[in-house]
Amino acid sequence: MHARFHGVRRPGRLWLQSRFVLIGIAAAPGHTLVAFTGGVRVPGRAALVPVGVGRAGAKVLGRLEARLAPPG
Repeated sequence: MHARFHGVRRPGRLWLQSRFVLIGIAAAPGHTLVAFTGGVRVPGRAALVPVGVGRAGAKVLGRLEARLAPPG
């Protein structure tokens, strides 16, 4: 699947959206704190549908934790 995303990048945060997908990422300076959200935009609905966000989020945070762990 391919999509063209439009984004806004500010210090500590990033917001991307395509016709059907929204992705938000934020990080706090000086802290080990990362937050993100995402979901699917459904035509005719005002709400964001968080399809697969919990499962995908757990997987991504697990990979991030593994990369940041001290060697050994």
